[in-house]
Amino acid sequence: MLALLSSMASAATCSIDAKTEIKTGEELSFAYSISSTAGIEVIYVPQISCPGNMPSSVLKEKWAVADAKGKIKGEYTGGKVDAGVRAQECTARITINAPSYAVCEKKIRISAQPSPDLALYSCKDSACSKKQRTFVKGENVYLKADSKVSVSATAIITFPDKAAKTITLPGSFTATQSGEYKVSYTATKKGFKDFSSSTGIFVIEQAFTVPYAEFSAKAGQAVVRPVFRAPSALAASNTAAKTPAITANKAPAVAKTVSIKSFFSRITGYFIKLF
Repeated sequence: MLALLSSMASAATCSIDAKTEIKTGEELSFAYSISSTAGIEVIYVPQISCPGNMPSSVLKEKWAVADAKGKIKGEYTGGKVDAGVRAQECTARITINAPSYAVCEKKIRISAQPSPDLALYSCKDSACSKKQRTFVKGENVYLKADSKVSVSATAIITFPDKAAKTITLPGSFTATQSGEYKVSYTATKKGFKDFSSSTGIFVIEQAFTVPYAEFSAKAGQAVVRPVFRAPSALAASNTAAKTPAITANKAPAVAKTVSIKSFFSRITGYFIKLF
C-alpha cells in the first residue's frame, strides 16, 4: 500500500500549449508544462513530427527536477517553416519516461500555399507531338509548360556561350550553337506559391547516319567509318547514292548504308569463310 501511494505521489503528467495553425515564415514550436512531485527528477522527450517535407526534430531525452510546486516548464522549437514546406498536419508531443510513463500530444497544422508543380517539355514542333532533349544546330526548339492549373510561366535559356534569352511559355528559340543549354523556368499564380526549376537540353553540330563498313579480304578485317550529313542533305542522301570513281577493268564499288544487325552478320560470315 505504501509503495502504491509513493508511486501515485511521484506520477508525472504533462500538457502542451501551441497554436493550432501556423503559416509560412513562422516558427513551429510549443510550450509545455510537466507536473510531478517537488524535488523529483523527470526524464522526458519533447518532439514535433511532420508527415510531409517539414524536417522532423531529432529525439533527445531531457532531465529536469520539479520545482517546489512540482512543476517543470519549457519551450520547444522544431524550426522555421520556409517557403518550400507544403501544407500538412504536425504533432507536438511530450513523452515522459520517468518517474512514470505518460504522453501528451497536440496537433499543429501548417497552412501553406499549394504549388502549381509545373512540368516542362522540349519538343520538335509547336504541337509538341514529339518530345526530345537532343536537337541539331539550326533547329527550332519548342518549349511547352504543363500544369494542373492555369499559370503564367517563363523560361530563361542560357546558351553554351553563357548568353541568355527569356521567353514566355509556351514558346520557342533557335539552337544557334552546339553544346548544352540550361533552361530555368518559373510559374506564378495568385493563391499559389511561386514554382521554379531547371533542366537541360543538348544540341549537336550535325545529324549522322548509321556507320557503313568497308571490307578488305587481304587484310582480313572490317573497317567501320561513320558517315555525317548536314540536316538539309539528309533527305537527298536517302534517295540517291554517290557514285565513286571507276577504275580500268573494274566495276564501280558503292558504299552501302547497313543496319548494325546486318553489319555484325556480315562480319561473322566473313570470318567463318576465312577459317
